[in-house]
Amino acid sequence: MSKITYTYPHDGLSIKTVHAYHQETLFFEILFPLIEQQTEDESLENDLFGNIAENWAKQELGVLGFVSTYHMWERQLQELFLEQKERSHVEIPLMNPRENIVQYGKRVLLDTFEASIAEAYWQELDIARKIVNAFKHGPGKNFNSTLAAHPNYFYVPDDNRHLPMVSISLEQLRRLINTVAEFWEAVPRKIIYPHS
Repeated sequence: MSKITYTYPHDGLSIKTVHAYHQETLFFEILFPLIEQQTEDESLENDLFGNIAENWAKQELGVLGFVSTYHMWERQLQELFLEQKERSHVEIPLMNPRENIVQYGKRVLLDTFEASIAEAYWQELDIARKIVNAFKHGPGKNFNSTLAAHPNYFYVPDDNRHLPMVSISLEQLRRLINTVAEFWEAVPRKIIYPHS
């Protein structure tokens, strides 16, 4: 007897896509506008401190949103593999010691599920992985190589008293959110007929 596994319009992949778009709503329709609203207060309207505070708050929130969005994707990828293992009784290979999560995800989706995702998504997610790791671990060999490869994700001070730091623009945050959402839209929805 065959077991039929299929997905509905509200399957797990669609839910993952929606979660990414919720990130966009959270940051671009709620949190960033709240920051702007605070600085529109009459007492801060032409105040240099108000503008500095707004820029700083948006910058910090942008970095946190970027880190949060990337980690959401990592978690969702691992959940997808667990769901499929449980639903289809497919053995999911372990991550190799020399692989990162992006390489692992690409390998498992392609080799185990025959699901090919456009290389552009994997490249964007790998850049995000490097930026998030640079933010998490701070200056060092990996930080410096990421800074050299992707300087547009960093702020490098003009003086020697401050260290370079991850700096995320609103466009970079929006691009990552859209990459994650489009990634989940691109994962094929399959009908599987495993034989027992």
